[in-house]
Amino acid sequence: MTSRTRDLPLLLIVPPAVVVVTLLGLHSVWATFLTYHLGICVLGPLLAVVVFGRRSWHEYTEEVGLSGGRRRDGIRMGLLLGATMAGAQIAALVWGEEIFFADERVIESLTSWGAGPAQAGPLLLIMLVLNGPAEELYWRGYVHHRLGGLADRRLAVAIAAAAYASYHGVTIYALFGSLPVAALFLAVVFGAGCFWGWLRERYGNTWPALLSHGGATLGYMFVYWDRFVCG
Repeated sequence: MTSRTRDLPLLLIVPPAVVVVTLLGLHSVWATFLTYHLGICVLGPLLAVVVFGRRSWHEYTEEVGLSGGRRRDGIRMGLLLGATMAGAQIAALVWGEEIFFADERVIESLTSWGAGPAQAGPLLLIMLVLNGPAEELYWRGYVHHRLGGLADRRLAVAIAAAAYASYHGVTIYALFGSLPVAALFLAVVFGAGCFWGWLRERYGNTWPALLSHGGATLGYMFVYWDRFVCG
């Protein structure tokens, strides 16, 4: 087992566990932002590579996919996909309104996590700035790089996507209280993770995934704002 793969089990298991504990145990989306998004996804790789690994900033940006590959092409593709995913998220959630927002459980769950309408402003800002970029830097950046020793790149992409999707299934079930809805979201998030991993392979950087994930977040946060704040 190489130094690149030795800590992979922890890198794959600990982040989903932290999300589940902070949301379902501590009932705090803010604890999730602090420990998972900021602590694990953003600061974790930075500390591991630059501080403890004593490697250069350039090596860090390559490892998380901010540099390298066809960066300009990746940024252009990311912007295009981001706009497409934002529109698709809005259309899907509006079309499936009776499925996803059939009762008051959703707003009650969000409020219990500290993410109700009263916190809509800060929540929207943090989700747009931190959620997508942090997750992509970690899963399609740092973890994808650590899986670089796998000859089968499809397996590497699927492993990162499965770990990334795992906690979404749990939290969506807690949010909506519906196994079919949770299963649907799990499948969609896994598919998105595989797609973003494929983009990482194709363009050699995380920009397409980072920007398109940001667009997807913008889409569902628009629906959240429209329904729970403006509505």
